[in-house]
Amino acid sequence: MPSKWTSRAIFDEFDRAYGVQKMTAHWGQQSIAEVERLWGEQLARFDDDVIGKALQTVFANGSSWPPSMPEFVSACREFNRPEHRIGSLAAIGYKPTPEEIA
Repeated sequence: MPSKWTSRAIFDEFDRAYGVQKMTAHWGQQSIAEVERLWGEQLARFDDDVIGKALQTVFANGSSWPPSMPEFVSACREFNRPEHRIGSLAAIGYKPTPEEIA
């Protein structure tokens, strides 16, 4: 995983946002270390910016429960799409080619 957003750092954010009681209830009897390992494997393909945006979106949506791993990966995929990456480059004057936009 990227250095900033380890699976432990993501779960620390969830603990702060949702509370340890909801986190424990959400993942039940599963080993949190194993849950974090799986999340780490699944999120390794995304960079810090994508993961940070997905976290902001999860919190902004107002859900009273933390997301499942597939829900969070889906949010990361949304911010990993080319139009999101190209949009962030526009601020520095980058002009994408028609092929990059497609």
